[in-house]
Amino acid sequence: MDQHILATAYDRLDHVTQTRSDTRRLTIWRIILHSKYGRIAAVVTVVIAVLLLVQHLTRGSLEAPQPVIVKTVEPAPQQDEPGKLLANELGLVQNQYEQRDLPGLLALLETGLEPTQLKIAEFLAEIGDASVVPALQRLADVWQDHGENPFQAAVNAIEIRQSPDPIDSNEGIGLEINITDPWVFEPEGSLFSTHFMDEHFGLDSWLNLPFMALASDGNTVEDLQFTGDYYADVEVVDELGYPIEGVRVYASALDAALNGLFTEFSACDDITDVNGWAMLGALTPSRPGYHIIAHHPEYALEQVTLKLTDPNGIEQVRLVMKKGGGVHGYAEYSDGVPAEGVNVFLQPDWWRSQAVQIYNECLVDAQGLFTLEGVVKGNYSVHVGIKVGNSESSHCFPIRQVQFPLPDGELLLVQIPRKSPGSLASITGTVVWATEKRVNRGIRIKAYRSETDFPQASALEGQADSFEINSLEPGTYTLKFSGVNLKETVLENVEAPGSGVEVVLAYQELRLRGNVVVAETQAPVDQFKVRFANAKPLEGTGFMRGTNRWIQCVNGQFDMWAHGPGAYQIQVMAPGYAVAHSPYIATDDSDLVTIELVQGGRIIGRVTNAAGEPVSNAIVMPLSYVGGDAYR
Repeated sequence: MDQHILATAYDRLDHVTQTRSDTRRLTIWRIILHSKYGRIAAVVTVVIAVLLLVQHLTRGSLEAPQPVIVKTVEPAPQQDEPGKLLANELGLVQNQYEQRDLPGLLALLETGLEPTQLKIAEFLAEIGDASVVPALQRLADVWQDHGENPFQAAVNAIEIRQSPDPIDSNEGIGLEINITDPWVFEPEGSLFSTHFMDEHFGLDSWLNLPFMALASDGNTVEDLQFTGDYYADVEVVDELGYPIEGVRVYASALDAALNGLFTEFSACDDITDVNGWAMLGALTPSRPGYHIIAHHPEYALEQVTLKLTDPNGIEQVRLVMKKGGGVHGYAEYSDGVPAEGVNVFLQPDWWRSQAVQIYNECLVDAQGLFTLEGVVKGNYSVHVGIKVGNSESSHCFPIRQVQFPLPDGELLLVQIPRKSPGSLASITGTVVWATEKRVNRGIRIKAYRSETDFPQASALEGQADSFEINSLEPGTYTLKFSGVNLKETVLENVEAPGSGVEVVLAYQELRLRGNVVVAETQAPVDQFKVRFANAKPLEGTGFMRGTNRWIQCVNGQFDMWAHGPGAYQIQVMAPGYAVAHSPYIATDDSDLVTIELVQGGRIIGRVTNAAGEPVSNAIVMPLSYVGGDAYR
């Protein structure tokens, strides 16, 4: 700790303490004299004091003087409370700096003592970002001491550190491409693209991919700058500490920005060398953390959660993999037939990755028996995967929860809640188009016997003239045909097995269009993004609310595909503005909706536990009443 800062702090605290004591005494007398009863009490006190003084003077002239006994009392030592408070604050600041806790430092910057504020400014100059600049600038504007303004110096350091190096436009073209992808439907549109450069840039959420606006009047030029990020050096060993070669290690982002709807959507991976080492990266330090998963066919899955804190950008991770044991089981369909060819796999209770598809898995033999290898003690979810027709895809669903190890000699029983393939039927038919234009994307077909029945799904190409739905238990079904730009069509009372069914489909383009402007000036917002916040489907369509995917927009206008007929609420987000929500927009309403944005404010606070101690790494999410019933 800087001794000069402490000495200066003690001097200022002593001055402040004395001044506050004098001021407090004057304030008490002002309160007493401004009170009616206080004035009466003051008068009575003065009268009593005068009478006592007269009595003392009179008695002193009549009585003999009494000896005076003087007792020396040593003053009680006083604790240095201001110094103790400062030491506590500086210790807390040091801990927050090591944890890179910007919200905590920002809160203490507003409430801490002046030496604490100076130390925070020093730390923020090193690790702060744009979110701390307003608070630092506010203190810089009121700084009156001589010498360098520490708060302004911190602001300047952050701006220099965060401003990208200028790009020389004369360096030439590094990559030139022609857009022929069928996802670009219009001469003027937008393009999401992913860019990779070895040792510089890679892992990121698919929702934050670089966005470029395309124009029909010429070439679009996009300059990209790649910056170094974090890496994870992962060491994988067995239970004896020996390195394991050939382990595939995955890193998946725990992306809090997705509101919990999607977890770990991005992943990068590497394979360990002969020394058991692998490198994962580049990792983005702004992420809340990463889930590291290790997979090897001869070992049980292993995992750890990684928080990026090393200021050098290299994190060290060590994983110990266990051999595990074999679990024997028996799988059958609901009609008692062995589930031959079905894939049985386990997911540990810590599993939450959508990006990584690796499991302990095996196929069931003709007698319904299977053995899962590499299983260690713990809680698991048992899943099965059933092939869809002759395709490579499988229909996967959970069966039960189980805790290992099982009692000695007990088989893992897997009962699949559907009949065996030999007892199943199919429905076939033809497709007739009522419109000249057809959809150019896939058509989804769902067959179900009741609203609570798990539907059997199938896919159909947009240009197909016939359809077939397999693996149906005999009975009466409802068929539902849906897709993008397709009017949803429902067929009732279709028998399985059955053939010769005819369905009439129609092209229907549902789009939501509108403008996004600044509320005060009505000027269009240059850059913003929109998404579906909520949806009210038309009765009978069976439509579920829209996706959570953001769509980048420019020049104050948005144009979105609706996923079905009904009414939608649009959420808008733009830098420097508060999040806004539109009223519900009906898909059959051709009028453009206008959404106004206002500048947002900042909420600064501190998170503590029940004892009043600060809590680091807490996630604070403001939920505005403006959001209404929208999910976030």
